Amino acid sequence: MPQGAGATGTPRPDSEHSPEKMRQVARAMRAELDKLKSGTTDHPTTVSAIGAWDVPEQLAERITTAHQSMLTYVTEFATAYEGVIARIESSAKNFYLSDLAARDANESAGRSSGPRATRESQN
Repeated sequence: MPQGAGATGTPRPDSEHSPEKMRQVARAMRAELDKLKSGTTDHPTTVSAIGAWDVPEQLAERITTAHQSMLTYVTEFATAYEGVIARIESSAKNFYLSDLAARDANESAGRSSGPRATRESQN
């Protein structure tokens, strides 16, 4: 029986394989991802905020280029992170469905097994 499993072999709520714990992790990760995405909408500065002469204009161009590069990497990270969240949600669903199937199999085995085997009948 796997560590953390209950008497029927199904995950306990406090198990590391608990579908509810997996869903909690996915919700927390999604909240953090939403914060990350909301922070990528504002441009850090504009030419007018720095000044209208040649050095500030060049600086603003470099800031814009750096900002676009950073957004590219953050977007790639967010896409990969979203995939991890989807896999955790899928795992939670699979563990939940497996738990239900195991419980159903356990209950049906107990109902239709006929007389229980005894030690003497196994010899």
